[in-house]
Amino acid sequence: LPLCFDLIPRLPVDVQPLRFTASKFIGKYAAWLAIHPDVLSPLLPYLAQGLSIPVCARACAVAIKELCERSNQQMAIGEPVLQLYNEISNKPTSVSSPLTLVDELEILEGVCRAISRQIQDTQSDGSILLRRIVEPIGSRLSVVVESPHCDIKRDIVPEIDRLTTVVRYLVVPKSQDGSSHIVEAVHAMWQFLEAASYRFPQDPILAEKICRLH
Repeated sequence: LPLCFDLIPRLPVDVQPLRFTASKFIGKYAAWLAIHPDVLSPLLPYLAQGLSIPVCARACAVAIKELCERSNQQMAIGEPVLQLYNEISNKPTSVSSPLTLVDELEILEGVCRAISRQIQDTQSDGSILLRRIVEPIGSRLSVVVESPHCDIKRDIVPEIDRLTTVVRYLVVPKSQDGSSHIVEAVHAMWQFLEAASYRFPQDPILAEKICRLH
């Protein structure tokens, strides 16, 4: 295995099926990589580069999630994957990307799982990390719901799906007074979701997404 993982970053970059298989290989051996974190450092950039290749994007996204599911104190993958995810999700919608929303949500699920483990290991309250994930969602929502060119499927639904993924997979300890940081974060941006529902009161997809988040 060390020989195989050492070879992967040096494989020909223009053979896309080979890159697809190598990316799947990384994900399937995530448990082994979790106890050999020194081997992992060149592999995460390899997966990140593969996200821009249509044939490989899905395999790379799933591999990143699988690595995050196995994250531990030695692996310490939460921070680099969070930075990678923020770069992906903050790209303008006008910029075409081979990464679908489904693939992006795979990465976000991985981010939430890795960050949850990091919060548990460090015994922090997690509020700062939570804000780093959800504040960009709120910022984008605040803009799109007021835009005259807003499209529900393109602009609003993806943000609700991202927020729902955070609610499902991010585990943050309650504050000392017993309140939930995640509930507070969702409550802070509920005004934008309410504005969207008033603006598009007859749209069944929007209604389903908001109810599912709730």
